[in-house]
Amino acid sequence: MNNDESLLPEKLVVQATIEEIWSVGQRLGLVGMKEEEIPKKDDYPDIPALVTGIKGLARVLGISASTVVRLKASGEIDDCTFQSGKTVIFDTHKVLERLRLSNHKSKYKNNKKHLGQWRRK
Repeated sequence: MNNDESLLPEKLVVQATIEEIWSVGQRLGLVGMKEEEIPKKDDYPDIPALVTGIKGLARVLGISASTVVRLKASGEIDDCTFQSGKTVIFDTHKVLERLRLSNHKSKYKNNKKHLGQWRRK
């Protein structure tokens, strides 16, 4: 592959290959995964990566099936769910990460009406 800087002035973006555009984007920091987005395989070594069904996810996480249904219905784990018809597949590592991050959020963090009720006057 030729030098990317010399290719940019000579070629139109339409004429550049995907590899050339990708490498220039990586060099400029526009393309690529951030370090915190890269999934670590060592985080959950005992848990399978993919689980089929609501009961399967409930068994792996140690929670009830109704809790999994409630999480799925609220949309909290939508980006971790793959569904085709009745078949539901969950990415357990993503589910655990989403639940870990959502656990840091307070129920009343953005609701100023409720925050005002518990303040001392």
